[in-house]
Amino acid sequence: MKRKNEKLMRKQIDGRLIRIYISIVLAVFILLSSAIYLMLVNLNEKKSAYEAIDGYLDLSDLDFGKEKWVELNGEWQFFEGQFLPTREGGDFSHEPTGAGEQARIIRVPGPWQLSSGTGSPSRGFGTFRLLVTLPEQAVYGLRAKTVRSASRIFINGQEIAGMGRVASEAGLYQPMSRYCTGFTQSRDGRMEIIIHVANFYYSKGGILSSLEFGPSGDMITRISRETGFEIIVIFSFISVGVLFFILYLLTNRGRHLLAFSLGCFFMGLYLSVMNNQVLNLMFDLGFASRTRVQIISMVGAITCFLTFVERFFRTTANRKLSLAVKVFMMLTLSGALINPLWVMTSAQGLFQVILGLIMLTSFGYMTFVMIRAMFKKMVAVEYILVAVVSLASYWFSLLAKALLGWKMTYYSEWMLIFVLLSMVYLIGDRLYSDYLEMTELTDKRLEREFEYFFSQISPHFVYNTINTIIALSYEDDDKTRDALNHLAMYFRGKLAFHKQKGLIPLETELEMVVAYLEIEKMRYQGKLHVEYGIAQDLDCMIPPLTIQPLAENAVKHGIASLDGAGTVRITADRAENGFTRITVEDDGRGVTDEERAAIFGGDSERLGLKNVTKKIELMPRATIQFSSSPGRGTIVELMIPEGGIHADLEGRAGR
Repeated sequence: MKRKNEKLMRKQIDGRLIRIYISIVLAVFILLSSAIYLMLVNLNEKKSAYEAIDGYLDLSDLDFGKEKWVELNGEWQFFEGQFLPTREGGDFSHEPTGAGEQARIIRVPGPWQLSSGTGSPSRGFGTFRLLVTLPEQAVYGLRAKTVRSASRIFINGQEIAGMGRVASEAGLYQPMSRYCTGFTQSRDGRMEIIIHVANFYYSKGGILSSLEFGPSGDMITRISRETGFEIIVIFSFISVGVLFFILYLLTNRGRHLLAFSLGCFFMGLYLSVMNNQVLNLMFDLGFASRTRVQIISMVGAITCFLTFVERFFRTTANRKLSLAVKVFMMLTLSGALINPLWVMTSAQGLFQVILGLIMLTSFGYMTFVMIRAMFKKMVAVEYILVAVVSLASYWFSLLAKALLGWKMTYYSEWMLIFVLLSMVYLIGDRLYSDYLEMTELTDKRLEREFEYFFSQISPHFVYNTINTIIALSYEDDDKTRDALNHLAMYFRGKLAFHKQKGLIPLETELEMVVAYLEIEKMRYQGKLHVEYGIAQDLDCMIPPLTIQPLAENAVKHGIASLDGAGTVRITADRAENGFTRITVEDDGRGVTDEERAAIFGGDSERLGLKNVTKKIELMPRATIQFSSSPGRGTIVELMIPEGGIHADLEGRAGR
């Protein structure tokens, strides 16, 4: 048997080493591929052969069958302070009819610099205009991504898309932030594109990202693929959230499971209002509603993931620092939640800095905690390593996008997928380790307790209980039924618990304790009093037959020998640092120092206490304290980590 266990242990160690090597290779691959990809996309971006010059873009020799789509970058005509009127069919003259002033040339994409006296070079309104020559007559699509912050898009005089409400005054203007796409037929292979734009809040106005243009079929395919990928990412987070929420409900253990599941829900909601804003497929959200959903989901996701890290890595996390980050984040974003337009006012620059600081602090703290857990305890290092690298890459991409304006093209979402998968495997590894350790605990316990089992059911207890029930049957049928129910529960618990593998919920153990004490109350009648002080919602798993032997000792050796009445008190509450405190107390005769030494030396009738001590010693971080003095009763206090064994993976590794 010993040789078999050693062989199994070597196999497990070899398997973990292989996973560690794979994780190192994967982490290096993520870092190198991320750096190369982002540099190729943003630093070595090739200049397109097709760029607008002086408000005109010639695409007549472009092969859309090969290119699929093109960005409408270059020099656009810009009419500041006026919404250029449109003509049905388009106006293809260089100086359009109705233009109040001569156009100036402005580069797209890029922020505008206005001089119309609105008090800020970024705030005001105007019209962008581009004439395009196309290779053939066809239906084309145009997609605008970041236009600050209200727009109407016309092609050949027909309005095809728009967002918000453009206006020449701030009071009539309504901002919006979303992608918009429109389709229309070209006219004789030509198109006049006119875009009315207004911005009275954002610190940058104009067309800030490239407009995408191409045949309708190719544009629909491109948009569908992007939207489909976003739906897959969102569905992945929500599905994992549902899975772990069900797991939490079924096991009723581990608040970290609840925090992780809720974090996944919030993250899925947050992603649904970004980029193509998948949530708008079901709800038509305005700017204020979308901003509130974005802030609530972001705060919820960060708060839940901070709570998860705090509970999952208890020995390496700093709860006070985590709480400070949460409070700072909520206070800062509360103003934006109440008034979303504050995001775009003159304080926008400050808001962006604060938002970046919050993201950096939150993700940086989570990364730091996982790195400490990885190097301090070397537990599940293969999954933590991939999660750390992916998480660091994710918040680096957020900073690069916010500060440098880099294109991500779903790089961030891929990093989130790696983080999600790593955390799923990390939690799965924790649960599997719990199962192995609980099995080991069970094997050691069964070796001792089956031989101890029948000695715990005292013949005197059985005879006296049966005699008590017989006597009650002549006096009170209801009390007789209650006594039989308690006796049945007691025996059922004894038999079931000795066959039980692993840990059981505290509530289950307490049910048998109550059954036992109710039987003893009937036996001793008015001599035994019982008091309970059990807190609600305790997340505690304990070895079977841990509290019942303590209660039996309190009655048998503490109260029974008294001349008068005595009290047994059972309490359970939540202590500090993630522990549950369980106390069994009696005001009986107590024990002397010699009796105490005999108890823990195994030379005493109180074998139950010694067995309970051995069980507690098998649990990481769990402790038992025994205090007693002659004539003043006995107190036995258990300190159990919330959730049982799985509540502290690091603690287990550090022993």
